[in-house]
Amino acid sequence: MMVHRIIAGLLLAASAASWGQDHGAAVAELAPADNDIGDIASLQRGAKFFVNYCLGCHSAQYVRYSRLGEDLGLTDAQVVENLMFGAGQLHDTMVSSMRPEDGAVWFGVAPPDLSLIARSRGVDYLYNYMRGFYADPSRPTGSNNLWLENTAMPDVLWELGGTRSAVFSEHDEDGIVTRSLEHFETIREGALNEDE
Repeated sequence: MMVHRIIAGLLLAASAASWGQDHGAAVAELAPADNDIGDIASLQRGAKFFVNYCLGCHSAQYVRYSRLGEDLGLTDAQVVENLMFGAGQLHDTMVSSMRPEDGAVWFGVAPPDLSLIARSRGVDYLYNYMRGFYADPSRPTGSNNLWLENTAMPDVLWELGGTRSAVFSEHDEDGIVTRSLEHFETIREGALNEDE
């Protein structure tokens, strides 16, 4: 069951495409992910999103394709056809084709391995992080994140969730200026609706 939780957290990072987030960087409380690790169809979609949107930069070096398929109720043929692109074996681990040194040059930092991120940060953090992107023309990638300010990661799910700007309010307390999110404004609709 622990493997299901790890995989659910990993896949949640890729499948969190609901964009109605109302929290700012100054808010310490994370919205609950409210994911159902028993919803195999959802986890299968998450695996598909992960290999299509995340695996190009991020490895999951402690997850084997064969184990992922077993946990998600997929046949070996389904894993090969839908989750493995290029040469490889079912028993291989999920390693990005991007070399860490290239990632460091292109993004300023090597993209981290995501195998244990759900365990270290929690699924609520992942859920909020993936929903926390907003357009920021001052950033090299054109986007920023409410939960990890000045992140090197671009908003890879913009196609699904759309593009939005963040409207902040500033607060000055004894000369210390903080800002909090007032709301998001949609710039461009994504392929998914809010329920998806």
